[in-house]
Amino acid sequence: MNGNSDAVLFIESIAGIAGDMFSAACVDAELVTAGELKDVPDHLGFDGVSVRFTRVKRAHLVATHMEVLCEEGAWTRFVESRAEILEHLECLESEGQSPQHAAKHSNELKLQSNHIPVRVIELILDSSNLCPVAVRAAKDILKELACAEAKAHGTESGLVHFHEIGRIDSIVDIAMAGLIISRLSPKRVFASGIKLGRGNVRIAHGLYPVPPPASAILSQGFPVDPVPDSISRRNLELSTPTGLAILRVLQPSFTQGWPSGRVITHGCGAGSMELKNYPNVTRVVWMEDLDAQPHLESSFVHSEIIEIVCNLDDETPERTAWLQQQALKRGALDVWITPIVGKKNRAAQLFSILTDAQSKSELVSLMLRSSATFGLRTRRWDKVQLVRRIETRDTIHGPLRFKIGITMEGDEIKEKPEYDDLEKIWEKDPNFRPDSGDE
Repeated sequence: MNGNSDAVLFIESIAGIAGDMFSAACVDAELVTAGELKDVPDHLGFDGVSVRFTRVKRAHLVATHMEVLCEEGAWTRFVESRAEILEHLECLESEGQSPQHAAKHSNELKLQSNHIPVRVIELILDSSNLCPVAVRAAKDILKELACAEAKAHGTESGLVHFHEIGRIDSIVDIAMAGLIISRLSPKRVFASGIKLGRGNVRIAHGLYPVPPPASAILSQGFPVDPVPDSISRRNLELSTPTGLAILRVLQPSFTQGWPSGRVITHGCGAGSMELKNYPNVTRVVWMEDLDAQPHLESSFVHSEIIEIVCNLDDETPERTAWLQQQALKRGALDVWITPIVGKKNRAAQLFSILTDAQSKSELVSLMLRSSATFGLRTRRWDKVQLVRRIETRDTIHGPLRFKIGITMEGDEIKEKPEYDDLEKIWEKDPNFRPDSGDE
């Protein structure tokens, strides 16, 4: 499926996200063909490496499972056939490594694919037969992984040596994800909160708590959902570094449910682990954006805002007014109150706050600590607005500021006088009207 400028991609972390689960879900949804992804090892120059797709069930849910299969010695044959990789290893000496250390790394790299410098994977991608857009997307994923590993180990990203991510199957996963991203090019990407897992997991450096260091770094800024109660396993890693890096490259907006739109197709990619009564899958949904009006919406500014609401039936009017003032002082963009009927037919108020992500935590704390409510509801909204410009004009009573709404192309759509200035003028002349020729 080719990219669609009006399409929306939604990634649902039903049981976490991994590189192979993301690719399998896209095949299951027929966003790419299995044949396209089966060709990726050949595009990378790997001999004796194949990709297998099978239909499986995870907790009675049908999904597609993907495996990258490697013949014994496939990595050694690949390295020995690539002079530029061996040449790169020889350059380690000139970068401060001893000849013995460089030779040791060279021998390790020939024998095993679990201790690979990030630059070697970059060489593999750069010399592949993948299209430039796919290579760029794959290298973006690799960069996220390298930066996370570097931060975890206190080194530079260019000096990182991968362990689990350095295996052939992980390199193929990264390249597949790059190919998929280049094919889809959605207008917008949404994602559910991520599921990381719990307990401990054994990695190359030993037994670590979940999430391991690199995954914890890659998760920064993402909303995290708890492990579902129906999963009984105590130690499990649900999201892998590659899966989290894919999300970072796609830069999704996070939502608690499916975004609005018309569902075109969806599919599930299965993980290898059986979770008994819970489906171990990642789901992708491809949707048509019914609100898409490119010829109109491109003229306006788009952003995301958060609404915080609660029902209040036992606050005094004075306390409610104080809460409004405090919310505005703490960064609320707007606050309003709507009369409603509450529990037991009591008169109540719906207290609503609009805010950006930066002020959300402080406003949530304000309402839970300082109001009578025991709980809040939050949701995200797409905000579309005009560009705003303030223009000061002279009137018979002095300067008057106007707020002017402008499109991205510079067309002036509407204007409105600022109330603070009008209030001062009305103190002098209560009959003043800015639209009656008094300017």
